[in-house]
Amino acid sequence: MRMSGFRGVNRKGADRLKIPERFQSVTMNRSLLLVRSDLEERALEAGLLEFADPRLWQGAAGSIVGGRGTLMRLRLPGDPEITILVKLMKRGGIYSLINRQLHLSMSRLFRQARLSRFLERHGVPSAEMLFGRAERLAGPFYRLHMGTMEAPNTRPLLEILEEEHDSPSRGRSRESALAAFHDSGQLIRALHEAGVLHADLNLSNILVTGRDAGSEEPRARIIDLDGSRLPPVGAAGPLVPLRTLSDARRAGNLARFLRHAVKSGLLDGTGFSELWDSFLKGYCRDGGIEEMNRRVIRKYRATLPFHSVSWRLQGVRVPLDPFRS
Repeated sequence: MRMSGFRGVNRKGADRLKIPERFQSVTMNRSLLLVRSDLEERALEAGLLEFADPRLWQGAAGSIVGGRGTLMRLRLPGDPEITILVKLMKRGGIYSLINRQLHLSMSRLFRQARLSRFLERHGVPSAEMLFGRAERLAGPFYRLHMGTMEAPNTRPLLEILEEEHDSPSRGRSRESALAAFHDSGQLIRALHEAGVLHADLNLSNILVTGRDAGSEEPRARIIDLDGSRLPPVGAAGPLVPLRTLSDARRAGNLARFLRHAVKSGLLDGTGFSELWDSFLKGYCRDGGIEEMNRRVIRKYRATLPFHSVSWRLQGVRVPLDPFRS
């Protein structure tokens, strides 16, 4: 690699920002690259630190539509070649009304890298973060990009629900859908047992590999953890959360998932209650399905007034009972 193209590189890292295990911080001019250590040389050769525009990176291969916007597919050269999905990290909530792209800190990248590493060590299938890029703009503002490993032969759980809505059946496709929801429930249970609440848990952020992709049973992985928090850990070690999530917080997170299913407008005719039962069986593997279902429904109804106005403006019906059309 020609190092002359990377003058000013500082490999000391950012002292005030905790760099997770297996990552390296590299800076040049007004940009910083937080990259998995074994990919550092390949990332620099591809121009990830040199060029602010991802379209100029070596291996840029067009864009695809993601849950919150456009993702760019990047094929990082090397042996083996790695396919990465790159997204511009945007702000959500009320702050998005002021600006969507500017950040006052690059700590968000470091937090996401630590969370990705934590979930990997905890055995929770997720979209592994491979790098983050922070570009210093005018004043205290940053623009952030993040790259995660692409999961091949997967599709969102929402797509499976759409198929059930268009052509519900009791054949093999129905069995596959039930298995997908069951595995998704197991996935979210593992996420919660790791002490993590997904900040935007919905059907688009669960990817499933089905039988038609070559595996006997569907397997699920969680994506788009931007905004989710790493749980505090105690003296027992980094894999043991300092405190477990309460049933109320778990139910609140599942109610968010249920709200998204209702908002999708795909529940009519899908037999969603059967899919939901399969999801809860996967989540409540040690029993307590009825109690957890009651908790989730209570949370769903309690939060419904906060969402009903915006839903009506979008033309979405607001059923108090999510399992009745």
